[in-house]
Amino acid sequence: MTPKGSGLPAMLLQHLRQVYGPEVEVLQTSTFTSGMAFPIHRLLVQHSGKTLPVVLKFYPAGFEGHFSRESWALTHLPELQIAAPMLLGTSQLPEGSAVVMEWIEGRPLMDLLLPEDHTLASKRFVDQLVKIHSVSIENLEISQENSESAFEGLCTIFENDFQKLHQPILTWTAQRLHKQTTFQKTLLHRDYHPWNVLAEPSGRLVVLDWDWGIGDPREDLGWTRLILQKSNLPLLAEEFTDLYCQQVPDARWNLEVFDVLAHLRWLQLLEKPSARSNMTPEIQQWIEKLQLETQQMIEQISGITIALHRKNPSDI
Repeated sequence: MTPKGSGLPAMLLQHLRQVYGPEVEVLQTSTFTSGMAFPIHRLLVQHSGKTLPVVLKFYPAGFEGHFSRESWALTHLPELQIAAPMLLGTSQLPEGSAVVMEWIEGRPLMDLLLPEDHTLASKRFVDQLVKIHSVSIENLEISQENSESAFEGLCTIFENDFQKLHQPILTWTAQRLHKQTTFQKTLLHRDYHPWNVLAEPSGRLVVLDWDWGIGDPREDLGWTRLILQKSNLPLLAEEFTDLYCQQVPDARWNLEVFDVLAHLRWLQLLEKPSARSNMTPEIQQWIEKLQLETQQMIEQISGITIALHRKNPSDI
């Protein structure tokens, strides 16, 4: 924690004042990293005679979609009996948007999955995702824009230029899925992994980072598998898959296609500029190594050679 009155940029203080008013006082601040690229600050604020621990998450200009999806989720998920942080307020200014939410006292579920005796934690981790996927989307009060984009197909997670570059592999996925029984569309978290699930002292699991969507539940399954594999936890990835498929047996159908889509999504993230990272030659070299590994995995599963988009060194 930093001393009173320091550590919070003036721009973020302006967002905080839009939520609480000009009289709000920041007593302490700390910054921590997120799986996404968005800056997150834990704040101890004083307002109306109360001292409150809160979290401020900032979305730079250009990331309005992420802001709107998370603010929607934190507003409506409690109504659907899905545990998520309570939304305390939002702010939108020309340089970006901010979400202020409650601070959750808990530890990442990964802490409970690393010990040898973690069977109960694994089951609860899977149960939480199955519960998310069980939400009836007919009852979701989503905007027409979100509804239309969500049903355009699996490729909506990819940008147009990226789709054009990797059209052969996307055609391969479409062909593999064309004749199978279609899964009912479900609510997707789209970044579900053990670092985005907090275990409170009471035992309640709270899910963070809601860049949600609507689609095939195997999208989440493939993405969680990828995150665990990239974290050098392949056995945990397979355990997670087995436990999920015990509850949803059909999820194993063409799961390799969703593994490819997850790796393709990972590749897109590696090629996109971060919302806050300062690119250096060393970071660029590390990213290119990850790109090559991802390319090789896609080719190993699909048998199709894919193209990589290399950054010009002058762009670094």
